[in-house]
Amino acid sequence: MTTAPGCAMLDRKLFISRTTSPLRDLFERFWTGEEWLWIDHGRPGGTSVTGEPGAAMLDEKLFVTVDDGSVWERHWRSDLNRWAWEGHGRPANRRVVHGPAAPMLNEKFFVVDEDGALWERNWRGDLNRWAWFEHGRPEDRRIISAPGAAMLNEKLFVVVDNGNLWERHWRADLNRWAWSDHGRPDGKAIAYAPGAAMLNEKLFVVTSSGELYERHWRGDLNRWAWQAHGRPDGASLCSAPGAAMDNSRLFIAGSDGALHQRSWNGSNWVWTNHGPPPGTSVATAPGAAMMNSKLFVGGSNGQMFELFNNGRNWAWVAHGRPVEDGRSTVISSDSAQHVIAVIGDGYDENNMDSFRDYVSREIVEGIFGRDLFGELRDRFTVHRIDAYSIDDRASTRRYNERGTPNVGSDDTIDAEDIRNTRLKCISTGSWSHCWIDRALDFTTLRDRLLDRFAADWDFCIVVINDGQFGGCASGNQQWVTRSADWSTLGHEFGHQIGGLADEYTRDNSPYGGGPFNRPNCSVSANALPAAWAGMVDAGTALPTDRNNLPGGFNRDTDIGAFEGCNTNDTGIFRPSLRCRMDSNNPPFCRVCEAQMRDRIG
Repeated sequence: MTTAPGCAMLDRKLFISRTTSPLRDLFERFWTGEEWLWIDHGRPGGTSVTGEPGAAMLDEKLFVTVDDGSVWERHWRSDLNRWAWEGHGRPANRRVVHGPAAPMLNEKFFVVDEDGALWERNWRGDLNRWAWFEHGRPEDRRIISAPGAAMLNEKLFVVVDNGNLWERHWRADLNRWAWSDHGRPDGKAIAYAPGAAMLNEKLFVVTSSGELYERHWRGDLNRWAWQAHGRPDGASLCSAPGAAMDNSRLFIAGSDGALHQRSWNGSNWVWTNHGPPPGTSVATAPGAAMMNSKLFVGGSNGQMFELFNNGRNWAWVAHGRPVEDGRSTVISSDSAQHVIAVIGDGYDENNMDSFRDYVSREIVEGIFGRDLFGELRDRFTVHRIDAYSIDDRASTRRYNERGTPNVGSDDTIDAEDIRNTRLKCISTGSWSHCWIDRALDFTTLRDRLLDRFAADWDFCIVVINDGQFGGCASGNQQWVTRSADWSTLGHEFGHQIGGLADEYTRDNSPYGGGPFNRPNCSVSANALPAAWAGMVDAGTALPTDRNNLPGGFNRDTDIGAFEGCNTNDTGIFRPSLRCRMDSNNPPFCRVCEAQMRDRIG
């Protein structure tokens, strides 16, 4: 699970804490200008982060609490061009249980300790250091909420154990801080922290009865007053009010799992139900409002969601679980000449280990543990890129091909399940669709990852999290599903690295094209590529009849010109009866192996 999102900065980043193992860290969600990325800020001093990030200052620092109840600052060190941690300790060695919150003047914020007392952490310019200042408890009542609704850099509000709202404000006439009791609205105890301050004259609270109330300054009466806002139809409210926008709207979680908006339309306050995030329910207070058009919440599934207004309507955007992409080099060599990047698609945090296992089993131990690639392993560097998808499992699509052997205009899609995966690959189970479809922006999505983690890549493998078979290559990249083993990868390497053609055939598919320029396929048995022709023994007829081989001909190693190649069964020839380019499992034939060795260098 996560805390509520907070600390919006520069309209392009926010911060959130994970509260469940193994990553009980502070995370940043950052907009690069092209995509959102998770950045793991870790934990200070190895102590797990427990509280939501708060008290953002100067668009470069924020504060959190950790397991031992101390406060830490995360700030940008421009001199080092990196983020750094700074410890602020505990006030009077008491654990902090609420906050940090209510920042003022970019030099102070407030917390509540385990005894229910309010404390201020402020920068003492005269001492050139931070200091703690105790504000105590109002009428010795324990404070039970985080401080909130800071106004005018001189007042803030808290809730105490009898459900009353109290204000802590600076009395300039007395040159000291003072407490003011705002009581309870209609006698109903306040249940959550005060929030959604507007115009420096109003704030909002939610009561234990699940209703919203406004506390506002009545200038005509020179006093504070309560205004009831009730609750949305069919739901009680169950979070602190937050994400104030335009001084006229705020957002709150409801018991129905939906996010509710309360807004002023110019003449009346109205409720708007934004519903729950896709596939889950709202589990935190809303926060990190940006540009008066977006806010963020945590879902009960542990993911973060954005509610965004595009100018016409509101829409949900899934941001997934806080977890940072990464890279591991699984094969390396000082003499490596080729860099292979392996990326998973459709693997969320819960399934990433299965992608790692696949890479270890089928690539490191599989293809690079056998025959040609095992021998030339030191020519390669292989990077595994752990790119986390929001949804587990890849998208799938089922075509009705109507008996057509190739993709045709009469193909229809019978069914599809489109999921939110990192590279948007779609497993089809269809040979005529090369097993796997890709979204129009696949190359853009792939290149963003490669630029970050393997900018010097030569070849790319995408492993798609779907159980049906699939393997396809084009240019210097290939796609396989998780059910494809090392032999499929080896076959696709033949296309990807060697530029080799398929050698398997389909019945009643004569070759009808022009010249065919592949090292292992020839349209003429009497005009073979030079390297291939040089491997044909004297006495071997061209073309070669597999049912009438010369004496001593070795079906595994000897070379001829056998009809059937490039998936066509007649009119084109291949070198060998057994080869990885035909049925995956055998080693490459001598012609294909020579081509692979030449390309690998």
